[in-house]
Amino acid sequence: MPFAVGDVDPERGYVHVLDDVTLDIALGELDTIADFTAYLDEKERLVRSGRLGGASGEEDLIAYYAQTMGADNSRHVIKVPERATVMYLDEGFWSGLKREPRYLAKKKLDKDSYLWDALIEQFNKHVAAGTLAAGNEIGIKGVEPALRIMAGEPRLARRLFAEAMFAKIRTTPVDRTSTRLMLTKQRPDAGYVFLLEPKRADEDYDAYRKRRIEKLEAYCHVAGHVQPQLVHIIGIATEPYGSHGSSEDLIYVDTTTWDLGTRRVARELHESGLFKNVRRVETRTEEFPDLARQARNRRKRERRERRRRG
Repeated sequence: MPFAVGDVDPERGYVHVLDDVTLDIALGELDTIADFTAYLDEKERLVRSGRLGGASGEEDLIAYYAQTMGADNSRHVIKVPERATVMYLDEGFWSGLKREPRYLAKKKLDKDSYLWDALIEQFNKHVAAGTLAAGNEIGIKGVEPALRIMAGEPRLARRLFAEAMFAKIRTTPVDRTSTRLMLTKQRPDAGYVFLLEPKRADEDYDAYRKRRIEKLEAYCHVAGHVQPQLVHIIGIATEPYGSHGSSEDLIYVDTTTWDLGTRRVARELHESGLFKNVRRVETRTEEFPDLARQARNRRKRERRERRRRG
């Protein structure tokens, strides 16, 4: 029977068996390590509960999982319907999901999130080639924690971070410094500092990169001061949009290594003006957009605009 291997030996851990077709679907749909392992954990939990009677294929179970959220609405689950002892999934969930308008809208929104993936690849390339503006002397160990944390973010978080970065890039004049501190409730011990720093007209580019990374490090330390719950702080810096040239900097700060002197410097940097007048913005988003609600809100905006115009 297909999809009926079961739990071979509970004493030796769960073994997931996927064929070449379903493996491609799983890795294509759950294309971050966080999303992929979360699905495997949830599937294992369901199978070991004895409440999965069967499924026509892995892709249908993935489709069912993708559309079902837990009670706290923070993660996907494979929920057995109420009053049901076991659950059987017929064929068609996967093909139906791919035609679902909300799913297509999700895929459209996810496009920006691949900026995050591109940044990881870009920094990996520079680490391997030893072409970082700073940190080459300490090797991969100096930035590996930052890359590992970035790579551990799920697709939805990557979408939110990319949207925040794009918004900052779009609204920052080419001659202005601008920063953004990005946090999530799902990973309260990690934060990202995004810095846009312009190059001065009379400044050598190497000197500019050195100054920019020093400023990025200062902002990362202040982030640890104003958000004391942070253990891991990842700093990312680049030029404002429209600048001549383009480059990226990456640094990692571990606050568990701070002594009293470091904390005093972080406090003094904050008091000097860094992250002093911060505007807090909370962003809530849905993985699968509510298209009906979006249409209602759009109609409301259009009515308000018509009234304003008379």
